[in-house]
Parts: sequence; C-alpha cells; structure tokens
Amino acid sequence: MTGIAPLSFCASRRRPLAACISALFALSAPVVAMAANTWPVANCNESGPGSLRTVIAAVTTLSGDTVDMSALNCTVTLTTGEITINQNTLAIKGSGADHLTIDGSQLPQGATYTADSRIFTHEGTGTLSLAYMTLTGGHSYHTGSGYPALGGCVFSNGGVTLSASRATSCSAQSLSDDAFGGAIYAKGNVTVKYSVISGNSVFSGNSARGGGVRALGNLTVKYTTIDQNDVVSSLVADGNDNTYKYAAGGGLSATGNVSLTRSTVSNNTSNGSFAGIDGAANALDAANHSMKVYSSTISGNHADKLVGGVYSNNGTVKFYNSTIAFNTAGEMRIGSSPFNFLGPGLALVAGLNDVNVTLQSSLLSNNVYGGSSEFDLTTAYDSADPGQSNVTFNVAPANNFIRTSLHKTPLPNDTLEFSCPLLGSLRDNGGLTKTHSLLSKSVAIDAGNNVKNQNEDQRGLGTDDSPYPYPRVSNGIADIGAFEVNQDDTIFDNAFEGCPVLF
Repeated sequence: MTGIAPLSFCASRRRPLAACISALFALSAPVVAMAANTWPVANCNESGPGSLRTVIAAVTTLSGDTVDMSALNCTVTLTTGEITINQNTLAIKGSGADHLTIDGSQLPQGATYTADSRIFTHEGTGTLSLAYMTLTGGHSYHTGSGYPALGGCVFSNGGVTLSASRATSCSAQSLSDDAFGGAIYAKGNVTVKYSVISGNSVFSGNSARGGGVRALGNLTVKYTTIDQNDVVSSLVADGNDNTYKYAAGGGLSATGNVSLTRSTVSNNTSNGSFAGIDGAANALDAANHSMKVYSSTISGNHADKLVGGVYSNNGTVKFYNSTIAFNTAGEMRIGSSPFNFLGPGLALVAGLNDVNVTLQSSLLSNNVYGGSSEFDLTTAYDSADPGQSNVTFNVAPANNFIRTSLHKTPLPNDTLEFSCPLLGSLRDNGGLTKTHSLLSKSVAIDAGNNVKNQNEDQRGLGTDDSPYPYPRVSNGIADIGAFEVNQDDTIFDNAFEGCPVLF
C-alpha cells in the first residue's frame, strides 16, 4: 500500500484505532529476508511436473533459492525453447559434468529475430550460478539488423558463475548485427572455476567478441581450460587496416578487470585479433582496470590479423609465474608510416593512460607473426610520437625469460633473452590443465623467483597439503614460467618444440 491507502483501509473497515495504528507501524517496519529454499528437480523431462523448466518457473522458486539436480544422472534435451530465469539471483546445482548434461542442440534452427535457442536466459540483474553440469548445443541465431546474438549457452542481464562444469559446442550468430559470447555472455561479472569452455563459436556480420566468454564487467577464471573457441566477423577484410577490430577474443573477452589463475587458454582463433584474451577496456576508463595472470599458460592461439596471445590496454598489468608461448598472428604492423606494432604474444597498449606492468618469473617465447618472425612482447607505440603514454616495467626482482621484444621503456636488467627455452609440447603434465614442461637443459630452470610465495606451480589444486605434488620451488630455486621441474622428475626430451631463427 502507498500514499493514503492504509488510512482508507482503516476507515472503510471501521477497525479499532489501535489496530490500525499497529498495522501502519507494521507497514513501515524493516522487511525480514526469508530463508533461501532448495527445490529438487525430480526427472530429466524437457517440461512438465518435476522438470527443470517447471521448477524454475514455479511461483514458489524465489530469488536466492537453489534448484537441485544432484540426484539425476541423465541428459535433459531441450526441444521447446530456452529456459528463462526471472529470479534476480538463482543457483542451479547438478550432479557432475560427467553425469548431467543439458543439451540445446534440438532447439529450433533457422532465421529467428526475437527468440533464442540458447539453454539459459537470465533476466535478473543478480548472479546466475551454475555448477556440476555440462551445457552443450545452445545457440542464438539472428538474421536481421537490430538483433544481436548474445550468449550461445547462457545469457545474463547480471552476472554468471560457472563451477566444475563444461560449456561446449554453443554458438552465437548474427548475420547483420553484433554477436558476443559463444558460450557465455553477461552484462555484469563472470566467474569460471574448475571448468572447461571448449569448442564454442561466434559469427557476426558486424562485431564479434568472446568465442568462449564475453563479460561487460569483470572476468575471473580459476583452474579452468579455455580451448578451441572461435570468433569470426565478415567485416574483417584483407589489407593492413582497422578491420581487425571487428573480431576479437577467440577465447575470452572482457571490458572490466581480468584475472586468470592456474588456467590454460589454448588453441582459440580469431579471423581478426586478440585470439587468446581480449582485455580491451573502454579507452576512457582503462586506467582504472587491471589484468592479472597467475601461474597460467596461454598457448597456441591464432589471430589472422593481430595478437594471437594476449592484448591489454589496462592501467595495471601483472603476470606472475606464467607461460605465453606458440601463439601466432598474420601481421604485427598496423597503419601507415609511422607504424604501430602489436605483436603475436603479449601486446600491451598505452593509449590515453600510462600502463604499469609487473612481470615476474614469466616465460614468453615462440610467438610468431607472418609465419616466421618472432616477437614475444610488444608495447604498441607510434614510432614518431615519443611523447605519448608509456608502458613502464616494475623490477625488484623480475627473473623473466622474454626471447624477443619491441618496446620503448627498458626491460628489467635480469631478463633472459634470445636463447631457446626448450619447451615441451602442450600436454597433460598433471593437474587440471595442460602445461609446457621445461626440458632438461632449459635456461629457465632454476632462474626464476617465487615473490608471490606460492606453494605449487600451475598444476597445483590449491587444496593440496605438504609435501606438495607440484611444488613451486624445487632444488631451492624456482623455475621461470608456469611449470616447475621437480628435481625428482624424469625429464624426457621428446616432443621438443624448437624455436624460430631470430633476425
């Protein structure tokens, strides 16, 4: 009730004055939050009593509740449409990625305008939390101008958390508009933990972003593999021009802060740019954003135009104990003379703001453009404008291996350069994610640091107890990169990845 309604209520019912006054005080009292409820899903039916769709749509399922599918071992095959979630905040808990699958591949195909065939559409502005499940086959497909395709598996007006799950074979396609987020698109923050996002795609007749994930807020990735996702824009054209901007973030794309911990971003592609990680913040706000990468591997990503590995224009950039290797790009130089340079490995850009960079015990090697020329680190700048914003490297200590680079400000004096780090191929060396091992004569062995005071390298689970199965420091000195050679390991020099000839 609002306005004079409470008083009218008292008068019309001729209630005793004391009772009406008590009612008015009750109306103005603080609202007591109701305890969240858990609602079980009874079967794997597409719809009907006890189904996932019906439980979510029930009037008794409120914001903050949990929908529980943990008793199920099956595939829910959607056929009548996406599942709409109107609750502001909701958690959906499955029984495990190997036991519960929600499949959207049988949803309607073809030219659509307002409808989508993704798996979940979250209309709330809170967080949709998904755990212990596989999401596959969802798609958003639009043909007309004014109808972007947003999120192939999941769309959210708020944020998304994906835990211990897989998102695979989802797609976002818009023939005449933008397309963002092959697996996940969120207007807010996205957190992905202990998960795999693989084989998702974005195609656009305009701008394409985030083959795996596109977040308009912050993006946090932990203990996760982002692999073989793809972005394509039909506006990317041959020639050395700005059309590379139309497709970016084959794996990950975010406009806010980016944080990557003990994760691998590999084999993602873009027909434009920034194939692994697109960390392009709004230029007017980039100074307030950060990219932080801890004990992670970014490897084998390819952009037809610029930057196979990682791009960032954030004001703060921090890389600790990480490996950026074997990323490729078609080009490196953009514009006309004087040129800007964006290399195939790690490209840091100071646009309207200075960029403060911390690189500690990280390995950058074998990142190649044009099929043969290696540049592992570039700080993009106009070669004729020395007065523009700067990228500045912090030291004390640093202990990085950066095989070759192009930059205005000097690297720390202890940076190892030019030799070949003798990396093994990307493979399962233990732990949840793939890594590049160091072969027996690598100069990166016993040449790093552990200033982050980590107990384990990338392969550690974060819950291991001493003695650690994958110690960050072995033989008293840490190695450079995401992989630490345990001194008790047997090192095999097969599957050795060589290095390009420099210059």
